[in-house]
Amino acid sequence: MHKNNLQKSRYHIGSFICYNERMYFMKALLVLNLIFPLVMILVAHILKKSPVWDMGSHQGYNTPSSRLSQTHWNYAQTKAPEYFLSMGKCCLLAEVLWSLISLLPIVDLYISLWIGGALGLAALVVAFCKTEKDIRQNCPIEDAK
Repeated sequence: MHKNNLQKSRYHIGSFICYNERMYFMKALLVLNLIFPLVMILVAHILKKSPVWDMGSHQGYNTPSSRLSQTHWNYAQTKAPEYFLSMGKCCLLAEVLWSLISLLPIVDLYISLWIGGALGLAALVVAFCKTEKDIRQNCPIEDAK
């Protein structure tokens, strides 16, 4: 193969980055898909290790239903880390599998990043919804202020 033909096939026109290097960089961006699950797992470990028992501190799992009473608050501080940890682990597994599938040449990497972000956001929403549902079901309203 002629040297000029090799250069044309290897480089984008007007680009200074080698095509192969650019593809490796794009595939490395799949690590961004792991941000949601890793942060969820980290927050769960922090909340589990040192739960916040003071409602006035505005730290910990702080939602309107968890602030209804001290009983609601205490229950939320014990249950939220469990749900965030379990959803974070499930999301991490799903994101790793999706990232491996995304390495196939038939999958567009931009779409892979969007789907990975959507998976992470969905896991976060599910963790919040499960915690809120559990608070409503297991803490009686009579205890509220």
